[in-house]
Amino acid sequence: GDGEDPSPGVAEAVRLLAAPAFDLVVEFESLLDALLPAPRGTAAATTAPPDRRELVRALRKRLAAHSRVFPVTGPAHRMARAHESLPGSPGRAAELFRKAAAEADGQGRRLMGGVARLHLGWALPPAHEERRPALEEARRRFAEVGAGVHERRATAELDR
Repeated sequence: GDGEDPSPGVAEAVRLLAAPAFDLVVEFESLLDALLPAPRGTAAATTAPPDRRELVRALRKRLAAHSRVFPVTGPAHRMARAHESLPGSPGRAAELFRKAAAEADGQGRRLMGGVARLHLGWALPPAHEERRPALEEARRRFAEVGAGVHERRATAELDR
C-alpha cells in the first residue's frame, strides 16, 4: 500500500543491482586518482606511466556509458572529460573540474567534491588565484572524512 517499505525481496534486488554500480564508481574514481602525478620521492614517481591520452580516453568512454545509467558517476565522468581536454584547452578543463565539484556537492558526496577540487588545483598554474582555495577546501574535506592519503596529496600540491 501507500507509504509501505518494499518487500525484502525487492529491497535485496535493488541492493544487488546497485552494488556493481557503486563498485564501478570506486574503480573509476581510483583510476582518476591515478591520473595525478605520483608524489615526489616515491618509487611510483620514477616509473613511466602508460600512454596517458589512451588511458584518459578509455576511462572517459566507460564513464560516459556508466553515467547515463548511474548518475552517481557524473562527477567522475566530468573529471575524465576535464583530463582529456587539459592538453589543448586548460580553461575548459578547469570549468569541467568546477562542474564535477558542484555535481558531487549536489549529490552529498563530500569526498568526491574534494577529489574534484584536488584535480582542479593540480591543473591550475601555481599562481592562479583559484588554486590555493580549491586545494585548501579539498584538504579540509579530506580531513573531515578521514581520507589521509588524499589529505597528504592536497598538502603536497599546496607546497608545490
